[in-house]
Amino acid sequence: MDPAGFDEVLVADGGSVVGLVGRGSAAQTFSRLSCELADKGWIGVDSGLSGAGTFVKSDGSYSWLMLSCTDADGLVGVVMQIR
Repeated sequence: MDPAGFDEVLVADGGSVVGLVGRGSAAQTFSRLSCELADKGWIGVDSGLSGAGTFVKSDGSYSWLMLSCTDADGLVGVVMQIR
């Protein structure tokens, strides 16, 4: 995924958790990142929560991804966990 547009990108050791902080809204960011994931073959699984969802993929090094976007005082916080 393209980290452009984010002011901070934080990656945990091993790369399984990524945090991003940027400008915009949680809804718009979730939509944009969901489209980027779909373009790379990830299939979204509706969580029933606004700004959060899981994605699955049948091939590649990883097969599961959780994406959560939260509004925070004019910024958007994003957490991705991948397995």
